[in-house]
This record gives sequence, C-alpha cells and structure tokens, in this order.
Amino acid sequence: MNLIHTSINKQAYPLQFLYLVATIFTVGSIFTGFALALQSILGISPDQLQNLDASKLSVYDINVLKLIQSISAIGLFVVPALVFAWLKKTQANRPFSYLRCDKGISERPTWLTIIITISALPALSWVMYWNQQVELPSALMANEEQLEQLTLAFLSMNNIFDLFINLMVVAVIPAIGEELLFRGGIQQFLGEWTKKPHVAIWLTAIIFSAFHFQFLGFFPRMFIGAFLGYLFFWSGNLWYPIIGHFVNNGLQVCMVYLLGPEFAATDVEQMQEMPIIPALVGLATMLLGMYYFRQYFRKNALNTSNITDTTINQSGAFAATSNIHNMHDWIKVYSHSQLYAVEIAKAVLADHGVKTVVFNKQDSAYIPIGEIELYAPKDLADRAKQVIIINDL
Repeated sequence: MNLIHTSINKQAYPLQFLYLVATIFTVGSIFTGFALALQSILGISPDQLQNLDASKLSVYDINVLKLIQSISAIGLFVVPALVFAWLKKTQANRPFSYLRCDKGISERPTWLTIIITISALPALSWVMYWNQQVELPSALMANEEQLEQLTLAFLSMNNIFDLFINLMVVAVIPAIGEELLFRGGIQQFLGEWTKKPHVAIWLTAIIFSAFHFQFLGFFPRMFIGAFLGYLFFWSGNLWYPIIGHFVNNGLQVCMVYLLGPEFAATDVEQMQEMPIIPALVGLATMLLGMYYFRQYFRKNALNTSNITDTTINQSGAFAATSNIHNMHDWIKVYSHSQLYAVEIAKAVLADHGVKTVVFNKQDSAYIPIGEIELYAPKDLADRAKQVIIINDL
C-alpha cells in the first residue's frame, strides 16, 4: 500500500489528475448503481425517472428520491474525496490533514463566514436574474424546467420534521460532501499543479458550477464556489467553506419553509425586481467581510509566532535567542543548502501571514556543508507546507 501512496505523489500531475477523475467515476458509478437498485426495490423504476412529472409525485416518491439523492451525493463527493486524500497521504500528511478538515474553528471567522454568505445573496440574485436571460437549446431548457419542478417538490414541507429532513438533504450533506471534493480535493490539487492559487480557485469554481448541470444558475453558483475557495485558501481550514455552503443552502430551505413553495417558484420575478443598489451594498459588505476574514488569519499567524526576526546558527541553540522557548512547538517546513533560497521561502510565507525562523545548520568556519532549515509554529506548519508547494519553492 505504501507503494501506491509513494507513486501517486511522485507521478506527473496529469497522471495524478487521471487518478482523481478515475476515483470520482469509479466510486460514483458504484454508489449510483447501488442507489438505482435500491430505488427499484422501493418502487420507482428507471422509466418513471426518465418521464418524471414532479407534479404527480407522491410524498412517498419524494422521500425515496431524497434518500437516493443523499446516497448519490455521498458516493459522488464524500467517498471520492476521502479515497483521493488517502492516495495522496504521506506519513506527515494524513487524509483528513490533506483535506484540511482536521482542525477546529474560531468564533470570529465563523461569524464573518456567515455574514459574508448572507451579504452575498442580493448580488447573487442579481447575477441569477442576468443568467436567466441566457437562451439555451430546447433540450437543455426542458431539463432545467424538470429540475425546477423536482426542486419545488423536494422543498415542499408541511411540518418541522420535513424542514429537518430537507436541511439534511439540501444543506448538510451537500455542504460537507461538495466542499470535501471541490475545495479540499480538487482546489488543493490544482493549486499544487498550477502553482497559482487564484487559478486553482477559479478553475475549481467553474468545475463546481458545471458539475450541477443547471446552466441557468451557472454564474451565481460559480461565484459562490469562488468565494468559498478564497475562504478555504486564506484560512487553510475546510470547515469555514462548509459553514458558508451550509448557510447558503440552509437559508433558502428555511425561507421556503416560512414563505411556502411560492417563494422558490416566483424566484425569477423577485430577482427581476432586485434593484442594483441593494446588490451593490451586499457586494460591498461581502468584500469587506472577506477582507477582515483574510486579515484575521494573517494577524493570528503573526500573534501565534511570537518570535524575533532572526537567523539561528548551529552553534546557538533555539532557546538561546529570541522568544523561542520550546523547540517542540516548531516544525521544519523547508530546507535548502543556499541561504538566499531559504530567505525567499521565508518572505513568501511572511506574505501569507506565517512568521518563521531560520536555523542555519551549516558551520561558517568551513566549506558550507548541510542544510539551512526554516521552522514554523506547529499549528501553522501544514499551512506553511501548502504555501511552499503552491509557490513551487
């Protein structure tokens, strides 16, 4: 098994991409086959799905379809992400560590995530209205109308239990599953491949939106994917985009529960009435929230690494200089035989809010032999390594 782990990390990135695609296709096919078999057992045939009339679905039919959708989502998103992370894992980077979901969350960025997501809704509604004006081929339009009817049937709720079920099916499972695959898996991998985090974020956002096969909502969904991608990149913690994703989906479910299915059915008319001013105010609030979100993690990184800017020679121990009190609180994240290369890495990490210290193990009295090492605080080591990989240092 270790040979598999070693080979995928040392293979060329196009081949690693094929591993990712094959994982999604294989696991997704297995779960889809299981879901279709279960669907037939529960009384819904494939012919019924091909000629689906959402208006004629019974409560039982809808509940079966919700179960099938949940199973399919787990098979398409959750399991492939975990399998790919397992293939990518190393001794120092376990699957949940690779996906960046092995850390807790803090109160302030959590509230900022919620504010950012809610304030984005007016602007997204305006973009949705613009997107709705795109003319699609008749076959795609028929598919869009069928999906809209099915969505309305799914969101029909008569009591608090229905609300709970819909929050699980429409908000909780997609938020966790899609973020595991798209941000935790695909975005990180594309970042490693392209060495350009912004390219990775937007490419992932495009893939994320296209994967839903609902083209009348392509652009707003792409922008949602982009700002979730930036929350992930700045924090290095997958739980924040998961929270944002849940708030976005869950808020819509709650609005339908409170206002009735008509809220979703007349959504296009409401977007048409959305003035540009509220959209711009919401956009400004979202951007301001994203600025403070980014600044929080930059400042937190600097406050955590309470050290002076210094280079430590091998002849002097860690505790002999600056404010470093315990070497065990620091992790080596980079090493090189040339000091200039280490200083470049140090500057790049500082730009990403990670304060580091250089430990020069070369003896200056002789021809330089050995490595110059760069250390980061233990709780920022994973993020430091990610930045180093993305910037190809």
